[in-house]
Amino acid sequence: MGWPITGLGQVALARFGRLTLLIIPNTSLYNGNEMVAATRELPASGYALEVDGRLKAEFATRDGARAGGEELKRRFPMLEIRIYDAQTNAREEI
Repeated sequence: MGWPITGLGQVALARFGRLTLLIIPNTSLYNGNEMVAATRELPASGYALEVDGRLKAEFATRDGARAGGEELKRRFPMLEIRIYDAQTNAREEI
């Protein structure tokens, strides 16, 4: 039994029974012999959550960032979570 793959330019759809997967190649993240990581820039204002060294979410207020970080830490205590303050360029560990 074969599963049809429909090409849509660089994007493809693969059907597995009732499940349809959208396949998007990440060729833009590959540069010759080395992987190039997609980076998020530090916010110019407000606060951001940094999870294991990577920016994940931005918040307008410190209270919002703290609440989001504490919820993540409660659910996943093994993660290293910090709040980044754009105004002072400082990080606070949760």
